[in-house]
Amino acid sequence: MMRSSENLAQVEEYWSSNPLGSLETPFPEGSKDFFEWHARIRDYDEGDFCQSMYEFDQHSDKKVLDIGCGNGWLVWNFARNGAKITGVDLTSTAIELTKKRLSIYDLNADLRVANAESLPFADNSFDYLTSAGVLHHTPDTEKAVSEAIRVLRPGGRGMISFYYLHPLMLPVLWPVTRLFIQLLFKAVPGRSQFGSVKTPDDLVRLYDGNNNPIGKAYSRADMRRMMSNCRIEKFEIHYFPTRFLLGENAPKVVRVILDRMLGLMIYTKFEKMS
Repeated sequence: MMRSSENLAQVEEYWSSNPLGSLETPFPEGSKDFFEWHARIRDYDEGDFCQSMYEFDQHSDKKVLDIGCGNGWLVWNFARNGAKITGVDLTSTAIELTKKRLSIYDLNADLRVANAESLPFADNSFDYLTSAGVLHHTPDTEKAVSEAIRVLRPGGRGMISFYYLHPLMLPVLWPVTRLFIQLLFKAVPGRSQFGSVKTPDDLVRLYDGNNNPIGKAYSRADMRRMMSNCRIEKFEIHYFPTRFLLGENAPKVVRVILDRMLGLMIYTKFEKMS
């Protein structure tokens, strides 16, 4: 069996070579056009439906941590709303992209290469934290969640999102779901193996690219178990990439229905109790 450190090395190698947005972008990575394109796509896919879960405009002058900053979309949003934002990522590629994004808009943040399973911060360091679609890619997700909560102060709050273990992924319904995925998503950019997906684990792994080494899905019960020392404020299910099926001109009502009924991500807002 491969050790966790070896798995983590694979994760780092993959995301260094395939930074967030790189599978689809028509623009050079790190250019202003790239970041503007990514912001538009991110808003279209999820921002229109779950912006309130992030609370970008509610933490001015507060110490905020984003775990797994990717190309810097969350860090950028917090920075332009006045937060004292820190961003960490496993790869130096992501940190460099985030720096470029911020420099374009004359913004600043504390950015560090760091492993989510062993964060380089003291206990109770932050007022608020986010980790959006990241910790399901690390070998020891439970340890990473524990670390996130450790560095949050008592009474501090946060939002973590993971791939959602949707009821349609349960064994009795999975054959129908798999057929739907194979027919409709086989031509998604950078995911040529999507058409041959066999298991729910395949689905959440391959969504981020053919060679993505790790992807896991979680239920509400899983989130409650991993956050047993937190008060769960709310769960929301969002993120269905309608543009892969219908382009970017789908009627808003269709997008809302698909987002609510077939969302791929579970968003958990919580407060640390002790």
